[in-house]
Amino acid sequence: MKEIKRGKLRSSTFDVLIVGGGPAGLSAALILGRCCRKVLVCDNGKPRNLVSSALHGYLGVDEIPPRQFLRLARAQTRRYHVTFLAEEVLKIDCRSHLFKVRLASGKKISARKILLATGLKDDLPSIPNIENFYGKSVFHCPYCDGWEARGKPLGVYGKGKRGLLLSQTLLGWSRDVTLYTNGASRLSSEDKSKLKSLSIRLCSTPIRSLEGTSGRLRYVQLKNGEKLTCHTLFFNTGSFQKSSLIHQVRGSLNARKGIATHRYQLVNRPGIYAAGNVLRDIQLSIMAAAEGAAAAFEISAALIKEDKKLNSSEP
Repeated sequence: MKEIKRGKLRSSTFDVLIVGGGPAGLSAALILGRCCRKVLVCDNGKPRNLVSSALHGYLGVDEIPPRQFLRLARAQTRRYHVTFLAEEVLKIDCRSHLFKVRLASGKKISARKILLATGLKDDLPSIPNIENFYGKSVFHCPYCDGWEARGKPLGVYGKGKRGLLLSQTLLGWSRDVTLYTNGASRLSSEDKSKLKSLSIRLCSTPIRSLEGTSGRLRYVQLKNGEKLTCHTLFFNTGSFQKSSLIHQVRGSLNARKGIATHRYQLVNRPGIYAAGNVLRDIQLSIMAAAEGAAAAFEISAALIKEDKKLNSSEP
């Protein structure tokens, strides 16, 4: 990101503050910039897919490296005079119609509308040296990274119904699937029979480590000394909200522990919107961008309505 240095922010009041500079935030910024709105995007530079080699499933830019995608999106958005700031938003004060915002540097700004597009953070399984493979041959989403692993021996790290469901899903990419539960499986007899009928192996032996070279997984090393061939490992230990800002604005969470929104991404606090993976819906970059665009449409309409009301009350 072409950062604006602290102290160089030319204005402290904006039509819209977007918290998060991923696909959702940038998509909204692009639309709102083209609506001639004064937009500030604050981003801490730690996207969820930073460790990935490529972004998949995004029409027109499939296989593009995440960093390159962000550079391209920012360059296109910057044409419309959107302001970018490498800052974390610490506090949002909702006590007036104009939101008061404090940044990590101590700088204070104001915004008429706020879009939360802060994303999620993966909860990595507790396996020694998993970080060496995360984003290269260990993933959370087969829809994002299953194609590259098709037809190869695949592993699933998970327990109970979640592990069962992900194992079944992966059969769309390979018939060689092993479910690793790293101890007690939390599966019923019926669940185990289901796995057997689908020829999905169940391994409950505790895992010692993952083995491979240059980020490419080759084996799952078990504590009993056994090595099981595994080309790619998918996990579903979950993810969590990267930011606590939704609680500051007294927003609510849905059943998936994502930010609950009404039509066009409006949360249950007037003037606050949310888009992208924070909703915990379909977690694809192209979906996040679409949600960001939908939020931008509603934000623009709300601002136009407010401007019209303000102008009509002037003498």
